[in-house]
Amino acid sequence: MTRRSRSSSWRSPALLRMALLTLPLVLVVGCDGDDLPTAQDGQASAGLNFSLTHQDGTPAVGDLRVDGTNGSLVITEMAFVVDEIELEGTRGTHDFEEGPLFIESHLQGPVIAISSTTIPPGRYDELEFEIDDADDDDEVLQAVRTVYPDWPEEASLFVAGRFEASNGDVRDVYVFIEAEVEIELDLNPPMVIDEFDQETLVVSLAPGFWFSRGDGSVIDLSAWNYIPGSDLPELEVEMEKGSWSVEWDD
Repeated sequence: MTRRSRSSSWRSPALLRMALLTLPLVLVVGCDGDDLPTAQDGQASAGLNFSLTHQDGTPAVGDLRVDGTNGSLVITEMAFVVDEIELEGTRGTHDFEEGPLFIESHLQGPVIAISSTTIPPGRYDELEFEIDDADDDDEVLQAVRTVYPDWPEEASLFVAGRFEASNGDVRDVYVFIEAEVEIELDLNPPMVIDEFDQETLVVSLAPGFWFSRGDGSVIDLSAWNYIPGSDLPELEVEMEKGSWSVEWDD
């Protein structure tokens, strides 16, 4: 299971304009205002960043710990494929779409990746975000496998770290997951990107919720440590209009 390590890119949180919306699975950081700029009003734009947070919303730096009645899942590395991210424009602003993107984090800073794509000025009132596999995009799959040579085609999420069982046992975690994460959020008030300022949109995921069960226990991912050719665990996460669900096929 050899792979080439790569450092994460991140910016100081002082560059981020906080905060627009907070929800258990996702935090959107951006800007709002009363002006109604459009893509034609100026050359400025907003960068698109991603980050990981603990379940209380604080940045995950060093590791991301998910505690449960049966022990703790400690995540030290995570990577995933963003199949699509879409911002719906309003009042004359065109919709913005981007994807697929490959996002990797060694949890070395509060922002784990910076997209090369910028969002044009305008007003946006809805965010749609989807994690899914890249088996139909050879370019993205090739990029993924330069970092993770054994990444299966059907995988969309990778987690590494350890599971600290309540009985004292510690087991390494190295898991590829066939995950489908679909998030749909109304941005109220709408996110406004001004035509003069440089803004940053941060989509911050709190994946600890994905690995927690309703009975208070945490999922022991070490049970699914990757063996080439083996079946992958399946995860479905859905959030729409403020309600969300998490389902594991285990």
